[in-house]
Amino acid sequence: MTSPGPPKYASELKGSSQSAFDPDEPPAGTKSLDKASPSEFFPSALSADDHALIGPTQESYQPSSQGLKEKGSSTRLTSQYHDSVLPNAENEEPQKIIINSFSPRIAVFASEDTEALISDKGLTPGLCDLLKPFGEHVQGKVVIRDSVGVSRAWDDFSVRFISGDSKTPRWKSALARSQSSINVNGSANDSTTSSRDRQSRPSSDNLLNPIDLVVDQFIDSEETSSETSVNGENSYKNAHQHLSPTVSMAYSQYLRKLLASELLVPYETFSHPVAGIIAVSSRSQKPLETLRKIYADTRSEGKTFPDWVGTEYLRYYLLVHDEDTDDIMKSTALFDLMKRHFGLHCHLLRLRSTQCVESDDDSVAVAPCKWAPPEEDLSHVKSQELSDFPTRKTFIFDSDSSAIRNFIRELVTQSVVPFMESRILTWNDQVASRRRGLSGRFMSLSKRWTGLGSTKSTTSSSAANTGSSSSNFDFQRGLYAPETPEAIIRQLADYAFMLRDWKLAHSTYDFVRTDFSNDKAWTYYASAAEMAAIAFLLLPPNLSPRPRAESVHQLLDTAVYSYLTRCSMPSSVIRAVLLGTELLKVRGLGLSDDAARWGTRLLSLGILTPLAQAFVANRVSDIYREGSVTESSVRGPCQRRAAFWSVLAAEAWNRLGKFKYAQSQLDNARPVFEAKQTLPFISMQSFWFSLARSIESSLSDKSSQGDDDCIDVQNSDFVEQLSGFQLSGSTHTE
Repeated sequence: MTSPGPPKYASELKGSSQSAFDPDEPPAGTKSLDKASPSEFFPSALSADDHALIGPTQESYQPSSQGLKEKGSSTRLTSQYHDSVLPNAENEEPQKIIINSFSPRIAVFASEDTEALISDKGLTPGLCDLLKPFGEHVQGKVVIRDSVGVSRAWDDFSVRFISGDSKTPRWKSALARSQSSINVNGSANDSTTSSRDRQSRPSSDNLLNPIDLVVDQFIDSEETSSETSVNGENSYKNAHQHLSPTVSMAYSQYLRKLLASELLVPYETFSHPVAGIIAVSSRSQKPLETLRKIYADTRSEGKTFPDWVGTEYLRYYLLVHDEDTDDIMKSTALFDLMKRHFGLHCHLLRLRSTQCVESDDDSVAVAPCKWAPPEEDLSHVKSQELSDFPTRKTFIFDSDSSAIRNFIRELVTQSVVPFMESRILTWNDQVASRRRGLSGRFMSLSKRWTGLGSTKSTTSSSAANTGSSSSNFDFQRGLYAPETPEAIIRQLADYAFMLRDWKLAHSTYDFVRTDFSNDKAWTYYASAAEMAAIAFLLLPPNLSPRPRAESVHQLLDTAVYSYLTRCSMPSSVIRAVLLGTELLKVRGLGLSDDAARWGTRLLSLGILTPLAQAFVANRVSDIYREGSVTESSVRGPCQRRAAFWSVLAAEAWNRLGKFKYAQSQLDNARPVFEAKQTLPFISMQSFWFSLARSIESSLSDKSSQGDDDCIDVQNSDFVEQLSGFQLSGSTHTE
């Protein structure tokens, strides 16, 4: 795809915060949440004459699975090394995935001798990648104290390790790739553009391509593994019971990869480091000098991270001792010296430098990193395809595994979490409370209606050109400097969110977005609106009564409008709507119907890739199906809506060549229509038969290729069952 990618860095945001649209909310001409229809995002769906739902078309099906396969042919996974590249599938709850995606980031700055020690163990490229899998679940419970002093223990806390290598920082290469693709006016999409017009353009930005490729490979590997488990069963019904794939597992993988990006952006600090590990090994000739040099590099703006990333994060000093070759007494003495020079944020990590193999008595397999960015997964797969040997699992000694887990627990519980708690209290007391008070409100009014410290006295463009405004927003670069009050308050809200103090996070996002709106900092404004909605939906129900839930829709609508029309950031729109949909679904209180409508709204925007369309249609069907059971007393059963969306999902999967997923969704819809032996629309009869025959033919072709493990559908009675359906002469309503 060649559509413009989202602005990811400060210099890309030049001018993107200015727009012809000054109101905080979308104009009246934009599409409302309730008006999206399936005919706008499924080309084969036509409007029914007398029914509220939309009936599919009569066009014949010619499924093509080349869309993803051609792009991913050079990086196609094989079953020989799938397990060593991608983590095993876990049907994780989306809410848990969402919470864990906003984990604190810890940068790793390792000396050359430390990286050489890790390389001797057969682990490449270095210390950061060794720590990543262990940070995805901190051992034991982590006790966190919120802003009012109440402590709570979490047994699923995690941290993410990111590389701080100054030689090839990832933000520079990403900046160069997308520098020329950003709309400098920040309004690439006009609010009056129809969803049909958007479908004629590429459906999403370049950021989503690796995600689709990785998830496509995951789906293919799951289908392959399910086929081999049948062991030659030829009965269609029995085989289908074994081969029915779990779409939710693939969706969990899609959601995780969508949230796994490590790209740095100035308008939110989730990807900014909250701590930095400065590591040196016992092999170093001048360990203290090396530590000081690395520390000085981390203090230099723009050397390890961009200058809009604050440098006031925690420094943690790590001494890696070589158990096989070095003297532990010397390392212990050096460690005591480190604590005297650098304080108590130090740790002695004892590792063996000998390479571990599977046959060793105390060998432990290192699990693949579930939160690896999709680009990293594809790079790994590509390197293995160019290799003459299949990938094998990585093993380390059990003593090394225990030492790393203990180190990460000590790092998190004794240093990172207390540091973040201290920063939250300090910023909330010294910065945020002043903005919330009477003087802060007066300053906001003066910035909005007068020329006192604001850009309102002039236009945004003139302020950028003359520099006469005393606003803290830098219009030339499109960002706030990290020491400005607005940036600090945003970081306060992000810290509170990462420590799961969602009440403080929601209130902070909600009031700081007013300042962003006054300064026309639209990327900051959209992100704050998005996170305010997400934080509100994560609050316990007793802290967020139902009447206030209406504000969630307004916040999400504001975020979608600003992301799409002011900033041209479709990937952020997808993230915001998917997160809102999933959290509304699990929220209860009769909000499942709202969740389904937001999923429909996302489809109508025309920014999804074909794979994402299939997932979202599938998810809308699941929401209606589960809501018909859990919320029947609130809004009545919705089995027919669930069945209708299952048919649309089956169409989407069929077009992608995922015929087992398509068959599974069609099976979900069949019992609803079998109950009265009727189909709801006249046009749906031919649609249903065309879709069913297409899936049956495709599965039959697979079985006729000579693979004994494939199912045999030559004698399938599926179409015979359909023949019992009669056309409904009247319309039906929910």
